[in-house]
Amino acid sequence: MSVEEKMQSEQPGRACRGDPETRERKGSNHVNAGKKRFYGWIVVLGGAVVLGVSHGVVSNCFSLYIIPVSTALGINRDTFSVCSMIINGLYAVTSFLAGAIYRRLQLRNTIRVAAVALPASYFCYSLCRTPAALYAVSVAVGLSLSFISFVPFTTIIGNWFEEKRGTAMGLCFMGSGLGGMIMNSLTAVLLERCGWERTYQITAGIMLVTLVSMIFLVVRVSPREMGLSPLGLKRGEQERIYGPEAKRAIRSGSFAALMMVALVVGLNSSVISVLIAPHMMDLGYDALFAAGVTSAYLGCLALAKVLLGRVFDRVGAVRGTALSMLGFLGGFLGLYLCRARWAIPLIMLTALGTAASNVSYPVTTRYAFGTRAYTTLYGYMMGINFVLSSFGAVIANGIFTSTGSYNPMILICMGASVIGLLSLRFMRPVEND
Repeated sequence: MSVEEKMQSEQPGRACRGDPETRERKGSNHVNAGKKRFYGWIVVLGGAVVLGVSHGVVSNCFSLYIIPVSTALGINRDTFSVCSMIINGLYAVTSFLAGAIYRRLQLRNTIRVAAVALPASYFCYSLCRTPAALYAVSVAVGLSLSFISFVPFTTIIGNWFEEKRGTAMGLCFMGSGLGGMIMNSLTAVLLERCGWERTYQITAGIMLVTLVSMIFLVVRVSPREMGLSPLGLKRGEQERIYGPEAKRAIRSGSFAALMMVALVVGLNSSVISVLIAPHMMDLGYDALFAAGVTSAYLGCLALAKVLLGRVFDRVGAVRGTALSMLGFLGGFLGLYLCRARWAIPLIMLTALGTAASNVSYPVTTRYAFGTRAYTTLYGYMMGINFVLSSFGAVIANGIFTSTGSYNPMILICMGASVIGLLSLRFMRPVEND
């Protein structure tokens, strides 16, 4: 039996209606039927809170520190942005190696260690005075974040839900957007009143209390820990294994299309998350207003993760992904034109594109390749996504250093969105063997 077949119980997401093997089975006899409250939904809520104060703080609030930290330490913006590249680069490595890592280390133990290590390392940013120190801390932050963010919670939600996985994924992952929206506004206020060092310390304290309470007291890795069964699983039922082996899948046009989508989403989502605030401030908007627009974007991102899941169920993987690419195109157009206030609402459309990394990857991977090599191929998509994410902020700020404007980077992202849209012509559904 292959590694992918052994890990089917940990797969995230179910496919859209276009996948002939994974339509939701209405009227099935749930093992947990008749219970008013299924604890899996508590796990979803706990996961949303964890993602809100981990990824929501580390990634979604990063852009607010670019100007104050760079100014205080006398470094260029692209120098500070290397921190984001390091964090996302480590995330990419752990995504590629996720299967091997979690075969050797217990998921329960890794997330508990990360619940303490992440706030401790994040606190250390306040002590940094040189680029070398910032980069060393970013290594610790990146490793800690990778063991308590999207990859482990994809597995956890997959353990709890056989049915309604898409809904559960969307609700859990929307926590990163909601948490980012709340913490973005709080961070902006703290930076104005307390300075960047004190802000790092306060947010690290909030992170510690929240993560420890959620991970140790609320989140359970598997329903077996509580004597329960996954939602929707029939007694003795096993999911059918179908689709090509990984070696054959990676030679297909569908794989090339998926990798192109991952490249576009990785680049554009990392750029938009760090560009909104500094670009608008460069155009003359004050810091609090720019932070407010960033918070509004993060709020839209939270809603987009749930909305996009429903869209995929209705229109299919290809059309749903096309909507994400169009969202990027319209949103970056709004950012390019945002000197005029009427264009600012268009920026929110980028949320549809960014949400693709959490919601559409499981669906499109299953749509194109089935279940046999799912774990390997999904890991490749996430790895490619984070490779590009690690370079997006550095490229954007490097272009700013050279040209004095973020507009060239915005145009590059618009062009990438068009390429991603065109690549979908090569995506095909898996053969039902």
